[in-house]
Amino acid sequence: MNSSNDSTLPDYGTATIDPSEEVVAGSLGTWRLTYIAGSRGIQPGGRIRIYCDSDTDRAQPQFSDPTGPDYTTVQAPDGVQMDVLVQPYKTLVLTVHGNPVQPGEQIVVTYGDTSGGSPGLRSQTLNEVIFEWGEKSHYWQPRRVTNQGGSGTLWDYVGDGKEDYGERWAGIRTMLGWQGHGTRTTFLNRIGGPTWRSVSGWHGAAGRTVEADTLGRLGGAYMLFRGTMHADTSPSDETNDMNQPTHTGFYRAGDPFTLPEFHDEGQMADTYFYLHPDLEYAEYGRPGIDGHEWPHSADKAAPIEPVGPWDSEAWYERMGNQTDLSAITPSGGRCPSWGIGPYTIGPGESITYVGAWGSAGLQRDVAVHVGVEYKNSGWDDDHIIEYEGQAMTKNRWVLSSRDSVLSNLRKAEANWKSGFNIPHPPLPPSRFEVLSGSDKISLSWDVFPNADHTGFEIYRTRNLFEGSTEDLWKYELIAELPASARSYDDTEVVRGRDYFFYILSTGPVKTDPTGLAPPTALKSSRYYTQTYNPANLKRPPGSTLADVRIVPNPFVLEADQVIRWPDQQDKLAFFEIPGKCTIKIYSEVGELIHQIEHSDGTGDEFWNLTTESNQVITSGIYFAVIRDLDSNEKIVRKFAIIR
Repeated sequence: MNSSNDSTLPDYGTATIDPSEEVVAGSLGTWRLTYIAGSRGIQPGGRIRIYCDSDTDRAQPQFSDPTGPDYTTVQAPDGVQMDVLVQPYKTLVLTVHGNPVQPGEQIVVTYGDTSGGSPGLRSQTLNEVIFEWGEKSHYWQPRRVTNQGGSGTLWDYVGDGKEDYGERWAGIRTMLGWQGHGTRTTFLNRIGGPTWRSVSGWHGAAGRTVEADTLGRLGGAYMLFRGTMHADTSPSDETNDMNQPTHTGFYRAGDPFTLPEFHDEGQMADTYFYLHPDLEYAEYGRPGIDGHEWPHSADKAAPIEPVGPWDSEAWYERMGNQTDLSAITPSGGRCPSWGIGPYTIGPGESITYVGAWGSAGLQRDVAVHVGVEYKNSGWDDDHIIEYEGQAMTKNRWVLSSRDSVLSNLRKAEANWKSGFNIPHPPLPPSRFEVLSGSDKISLSWDVFPNADHTGFEIYRTRNLFEGSTEDLWKYELIAELPASARSYDDTEVVRGRDYFFYILSTGPVKTDPTGLAPPTALKSSRYYTQTYNPANLKRPPGSTLADVRIVPNPFVLEADQVIRWPDQQDKLAFFEIPGKCTIKIYSEVGELIHQIEHSDGTGDEFWNLTTESNQVITSGIYFAVIRDLDSNEKIVRKFAIIR
């Protein structure tokens, strides 16, 4: 086939493999790799490289014995000669000689060609294989709340026998991660991520922390966990091998050995040495004895004193008094890694690994209360903060997240052992719609055909979907409805405020203790229905364009917020506008900085004073051009911004 004039071909061609299904490890088979030349073709001297993973033990292709195993052939177009070179890691290099390969012509490589009597090519086996997990898990959001260039994540490990972990943690194998202190703040301790000012800058952090949310709330009062519930002893023994993981460690994110170049023999060797449980990798302090890095990442950053068991106040005091800030370098801190094996897995065999990964910590109201008290104390690390009968320092409160981790892991373990047969909550609504109106906000929903709920609960908050400062970011229960309800009108709302909602399906009290489930009425998750677009009271559309108003005008940032809008710092309203219109906002030099498509049929629209690129506008004179999409008439309104 010659399609040199076919402009539809990709420049460098395409390749397919047949068959493309999953392969049983160690099995014999035949695979055809077909390359179709692109619009550029391949001139004499041009090459095609076919790579495979450098750590594979798949058989080496051979081209001399058609009756022997692993025989491989290359078929080229007439007049094209192909030289074949087998490079390290079983890479094939095909070099074109003679005629060029024309656009659209095919080159077929047949691995395990059986036409001459070969039994086929042996696929990769799994001999003494280690399965390794490594994560770049950091506290990205909380690190910004203290405006520092690094998250400072610390990690500890439970279950490697290096410490006395106590009876409560018996049988637990997990990584524990939390936000540590950092090198760039001197007036406060960053454990828990105290929120103390609005931030902007790197990674588009502008707006992550609004000005109102600077009262000290702890943005990182929780711990990450990466737990091992079960690992088979071998492919033929499904009992839980408590000696797994055989490797645990803490590495610097971004090091080459965590993402090696397959053709870089040195990097691949580093990766192998790091992952292998019997070999030493001195860069990370590996003992070369049992595969578990010690001291742990968190221990390296903490003082030696006071000495005491891991599950005691001594641990909390040491971790709360982090001294070696260099132990978190680079800025993100260390990351966890763990591996299970080595296993030898034959054709058709498998092993099962079960992990429980998540986060757990202080409830939102506790994080707010403790953070506010810490800020009000002048960032005093020794200040005792009381809440519901408990009295601890800020750091001790944050590190008590460990108890929530333990509770979650015990429940995960019980869930796994039950065959995931724990009590289930009722199904959430299949649809949830929130509509703004002139005198009410209307909510409606549908249910699944097999819904098993006994009622509904509706929750509401103001301003941002996470709530507002004055109500401590809490959603308020506004309605409890019977199972037959499919709608609700919320009339207890104030004009000019934005509202957000979610609805829960509620069920009967379930007393089945399977999976450590508590005897309580289960409810569906809020995140199935939580709204992220604001709902508010809106006026009917204006009767004429002459009625259009911009409020407040001028907008004065230093004015009392009651004169502006009570729920948002940067907010401008367009009133009495047509039900369907386009609002284009221009600077005084005629630059279009924002456009709003208004289509909900009401007479109200709001703008957060930001440009199309999400930049807050500066002081100046601006013009709003409002065009009625039904009549095509337009009107221009001028307004002022004073910051």
